Amino acid sequence: MGLADVFSEIREERGQSISERLFNWIGSREPKQKHPLQPGDLIRISSLGKLCPREEVLASKHDIIRIDKPDPSLAITFDIGNAFHELYRDLYYGPMGEWRGAWECKRCGWDTDKSGLSVPPEAGQYKVKPPKLASMPSECPECGARSPRRCPRCGEWFASVCLSCGHIDGKLKPEHDYRLITFKEWHVEDPEVGIKGHPDGWSVPGGTKARLVDIKSISANGFRRMSRTPLDGHVEQVWGYQHCCGHTELCGSVLYVNKSPWGDHTAFLREIKVKTFDKKIFDQEVRRPVQEVRNGLAGGQLPDRICVAQDCSRANECQIADVCFGS
Repeated sequence: MGLADVFSEIREERGQSISERLFNWIGSREPKQKHPLQPGDLIRISSLGKLCPREEVLASKHDIIRIDKPDPSLAITFDIGNAFHELYRDLYYGPMGEWRGAWECKRCGWDTDKSGLSVPPEAGQYKVKPPKLASMPSECPECGARSPRRCPRCGEWFASVCLSCGHIDGKLKPEHDYRLITFKEWHVEDPEVGIKGHPDGWSVPGGTKARLVDIKSISANGFRRMSRTPLDGHVEQVWGYQHCCGHTELCGSVLYVNKSPWGDHTAFLREIKVKTFDKKIFDQEVRRPVQEVRNGLAGGQLPDRICVAQDCSRANECQIADVCFGS
């Protein structure tokens, strides 16, 4: 849905500003439903950091559908974070030649891994390994759509018309927009461990060795308080992607993006490397809790409770806390 479609659905009410109407419209959207896991389902790698095996098993046992309806402010924050992924891969690091992965042309469907698969496969269909890592193509060999490059006159990045100095490349058509060549998130999974996900990509800064990177947007206050270690749960997430991709020998890192950088490159991005992949820790922090879920879904033992009391912060946010502490 485009922005024009959004505004066409916003109810015009007397006395409300355009921002109020948009805020109210976002708040009126249907909440997402999280259906219980079923035996054989794979767990999303992005949820490993907050995974509670007991919650997942109880939700399945009692057929509880959990509701995910963030308030409009938080929903907008999530939407902005999702937009950052596209910006950094398709508009920034891709054209710079510092991003690797799979790429596809939205106009004609050509892609660098020759799969022709624009939509990731459904979980459980088959196990997929990421393709050979490729740089963002300068143009589509099938239809000629091009990615941004530097203006020969002023050095700024542009696609068909340089917005900085107005230089026009006569060889390009107006529809040759940077969004036509886009990063293709590839589906990876390991049915044996029970996890699946979509890696954000692989960075090759300054021609160095490739490393698997996960992009996280963060508030200005959070960025200022950032330590030298990734936030809780992000190490397990990067390791999960590395494991499924067979890239455990590569370095992994989390790229934290400040949503309000104010032009200061020191307060703009912060790449924090994660610890070298450790199989023993991976088995303890990822494989073991996922296995507890799988055993419980298959009728095995109910996993232990991780909340110390029903009034703790995590239990207060859990939608099945009453069931958990009553069982």
